[in-house]
Amino acid sequence: MRLQQYADRAVAAGHVGIVIGAISAAGTEWAAAGSTGRGGRCPDDRTIFRLASLSKVFTATALASAVTTGDIALDEPVLHHITYRHLATHTAGLPRGGVGLLDALQAVPGAGFEYSNEGVSALGALLGPDYEAVIQERIGLPDVTTVLDVEQLGRLAPGHDENGRPVVTPTYPLGAPSGGLYGTTADLLVFVRQYLTPDAARRLAVTDRLCWMVDGERVWHNGALPGYRGYLAFCPVAGTGVAVLSNTAISVDDLGVDVLSGLRPTADPATPSFRQAEASPEPSTPTKHSPGDPPRPA
Repeated sequence: MRLQQYADRAVAAGHVGIVIGAISAAGTEWAAAGSTGRGGRCPDDRTIFRLASLSKVFTATALASAVTTGDIALDEPVLHHITYRHLATHTAGLPRGGVGLLDALQAVPGAGFEYSNEGVSALGALLGPDYEAVIQERIGLPDVTTVLDVEQLGRLAPGHDENGRPVVTPTYPLGAPSGGLYGTTADLLVFVRQYLTPDAARRLAVTDRLCWMVDGERVWHNGALPGYRGYLAFCPVAGTGVAVLSNTAISVDDLGVDVLSGLRPTADPATPSFRQAEASPEPSTPTKHSPGDPPRPA
């Protein structure tokens, strides 16, 4: 099935607007359908969406960059016995949200996987006093940002609920590293291609599962906020990748998995050393209005 068919079917199923991007033997391509809202234009690869929990993998990439440049030691304790690694792999023992100092002091890091938005938010704060500056320096993609300028606001697709009604999407100033970034499909595809031809930082982020979820050969994350859904995944062995952004509160996880599974492998896939044999543990059930839904393996 062609990307445009996937996009058209998604709109027929209730999405107000959707953009799907892919990397495969056919090259880099994208398709879109629907609109940015009532009376709005059809979205495109430069339409801006809330990335929700896709923000986490950008935070993890910034962390991996800081580790490979020697600015941070991954296993350095940052509070009590909690390390950067614990925060980036959801093994700090912190609860999902509402973390206080007492929670952190009582946490038992390394005991198991417990998805924590607050843990990744803390990680972002530890990367530097200005998270936006960290993202611009370590990631450097033009529309991946925490604050939109006037021109970018004109490209923002407003969010909608599952019935297609406009919805106000809350902001989480302190939760930007876990769910507060904005971005475009174009930027996500550049980001995925960087992972398919990885430098040391991106290789570290995947092999050590820094915020990324790994199911067999599929490396992925999803995102959800009121009014938005997103899915980002790639297969290093096949050299393929997919990015899906929607301005509607309807999951795009299955769509993303279907698109990725149907892509033709590239002629020069990434080295198989990325491959992981086991799936990440399934996180706890999400709450509706937290800054980014946790990934749930499809």
